[in-house]
Amino acid sequence: MGGFLASKMIGIVRQSIIAGTFGASEQLDAYYAAFKLPDLLLTLVAGGAIATTFIPVFAEHLARSDRERAWRLASAVLNALLLLMGGLALLAALLAPWLVEWLIAPGLSPAGQGLTADLLRIVLLSSMLFAASSLVMSVLQAHERFLLPALADFCYDVGIIGGALFLAPRRGIYGLAWGVVAGAGLHILIQVPGLVRLRARYVPTLDVRDESLLQIGRLTGPRILILGMFQLVFLFTTNLASRYVEGSITAINMGWTMMQMPEVIFAMAIATAAFPRMSRLVARGQATELGETVLAALRATLFLVLPSALALLMLGRSYITVLFGRGAFSEQAADMVYGVTAAFTVGLVGHSVLELAARIFYAHKNTVIPFWVALGATVLNVTLCLLLGTSLGSAGLALANSIAVTLQSGILLWLAWRLRVRFDWRPVWRQCWRTGLALAGMAGSIWLVARLVRGRGDLWLAALGSAAGSGVYLGLMALLHQSEARQLARLAREQVGI
Repeated sequence: MGGFLASKMIGIVRQSIIAGTFGASEQLDAYYAAFKLPDLLLTLVAGGAIATTFIPVFAEHLARSDRERAWRLASAVLNALLLLMGGLALLAALLAPWLVEWLIAPGLSPAGQGLTADLLRIVLLSSMLFAASSLVMSVLQAHERFLLPALADFCYDVGIIGGALFLAPRRGIYGLAWGVVAGAGLHILIQVPGLVRLRARYVPTLDVRDESLLQIGRLTGPRILILGMFQLVFLFTTNLASRYVEGSITAINMGWTMMQMPEVIFAMAIATAAFPRMSRLVARGQATELGETVLAALRATLFLVLPSALALLMLGRSYITVLFGRGAFSEQAADMVYGVTAAFTVGLVGHSVLELAARIFYAHKNTVIPFWVALGATVLNVTLCLLLGTSLGSAGLALANSIAVTLQSGILLWLAWRLRVRFDWRPVWRQCWRTGLALAGMAGSIWLVARLVRGRGDLWLAALGSAAGSGVYLGLMALLHQSEARQLARLAREQVGI
């Protein structure tokens, strides 16, 4: 959580610098649009697919003390990733103008499309580095080393900020894109000391007949499709947003970033730390302990995410103004970004629960059930985008995502409980009504602060509202005898390794 928090904080600094330099302009729309295809390729080839399928298989070799075979498997996966990613990146670079015109951003002007194609070719260079870094991250997490992987995104943002501060003044938006490449290099370099400590070994091999490699391939197929559908939805969203008012693509990206802060800092951190433990418990057949781990992770997630969602809804406009409201970033742009942020925040709990629910199946080496649930959610998301985007614009696209993901996470958690892991739901229901009381008190305190500091500016409202709201929430939860904070501390002590 500490590493993810540092990453998100500097991510806000990055967004603030970029917004102040370029505003909600077509240039920045082109920059964000240029990421869609590289993100899709990286997701299909590596990304989350590797983490959720490689770790259980790699961990099995470590459990049998067969480190030689474990490192040989890691090397084979790395070689396959680099070969595949390199070929796809080269093809995408050659077809960039047509991909932008027909697939990525057909609504941009011809100049904007040309700029997007140029930026796309630069950003594709970072995909090779990220492919290798994703495997390194999974190796460290399989050894329960979480700090360096969590700090990798922090270093990535450092590279982008460097591009914005030192390259953008001379090379414009192109300097920002080259900062992305530099950040990707830092992303992998920060993790190298972890490999050195583990005495990692590289083997120049690509044995396609290796049973472990084939098992990863079988597990990865449905997972790749799930992540591919997620990225395709965002590609489709970008396509629609490019047809709306200028700045719509930027608003989607910035609103998504705002919503993801609590999701990544809290929900993803908890799920990432719990995943290796869940995999071990499944392998050992310890069903009771597995249920206790899932229940503790779920309650800790709700304890942290629910007040975050309320704070974003009530104070989000002030947060956005404080973080981005300078330079070329206008009041109109702030209103647009807040509308999208609020719509995404409706689905914050859904996104957060999905992090845990999906990993329950992955710990059981089952990627098929999450695939079918994700397919239904994708169809619903696209349908809602067409219905809500027409009337609500970019905020409608964000709301479509929130509705679809909330249903997806709810169905997947229910299926996980029915088919894979059993735990007592009564502590969850008790927590929900107690949390509801605490959230009511939190909302009242923020409303009172808003009235008291009216006219003093967004900085006062954001700072005092956050302090009062979080203080009241934690105080009421303590009075109601909640144990989530103690459970969270126990998970941290047992799971976090350096």
